[in-house]
Amino acid sequence: EELSPRLFSFNSPWGACAECSGLGTILEFDEDLIVPDPTLPVASGAIEPFRRNGRRMNIYYSRLLRQFCRDFEVPEEQAFKDLPAKIRNILMHGTSAKEEAQYKAYFEGVVPNLQRRWDNTESEFVKARMHHYLSEQPCEKCQGARLKPQALAVKVGGKNIREVTGLTIEKAIEFFDTMRLWTEGAQIAAPVLKEVKSRLGFMN
Repeated sequence: EELSPRLFSFNSPWGACAECSGLGTILEFDEDLIVPDPTLPVASGAIEPFRRNGRRMNIYYSRLLRQFCRDFEVPEEQAFKDLPAKIRNILMHGTSAKEEAQYKAYFEGVVPNLQRRWDNTESEFVKARMHHYLSEQPCEKCQGARLKPQALAVKVGGKNIREVTGLTIEKAIEFFDTMRLWTEGAQIAAPVLKEVKSRLGFMN
C-alpha cells in the first residue's frame, strides 16, 4: 500500500504490530513462575497455580495431576526437576498426536490450561491471581520492533526505521552525514533530515 507517516508509528493501528499491539512485548505464562520450586513433587505441590484455587478446584487439579502420573508412568512423589525432558514437556505443554498414540493418553498441558482459563475468564479476581504467573517476553512477530512487517520492510540507506533508531549518536551522525538520496528523494527528505541533524548536534 502507499506509504504514509502513520505506517511508521507503533502508536498508530496502521503501524503497530498486530501481535503485540505496538508494545514490542507480550505476556506469556512463565514456567519458572508456574514451578517456583522444582524440588516439589509433580502431583502435590510443584505446579503452584494448580494448588492456589478454591477447595473444589484444588481437588480437581490434584486428581488431574495424579491421572497424569498414572498415564505417563510418573511416580506421584517424583520431583519436577527429576522428570525426563520429554515427560516434562508433555506436562507443561500437552501431548502431540504422536505422543497420544504412544502413551494412549491425552493431556492438555499446564500452560495451555492456564492460557485457556486466562482467555475465557471474565473474572478480574481470577485474572489478577493468574497474572502472577505471567512475564513479559519479546514479541516473536516483530522481535520487539513494535511495528508491522510492512513498515520494517522499508529501508533508507540500507536500514529500516528500527535499525536507524537503534544507532548510537556517533553512528547516527555518520549514517545521516553519508546518506545519499536520489534527486526527488532528497527534496522530500530535506526538512526531515534538517530536523534530525539539528537534534543530533550538527548541520550540513
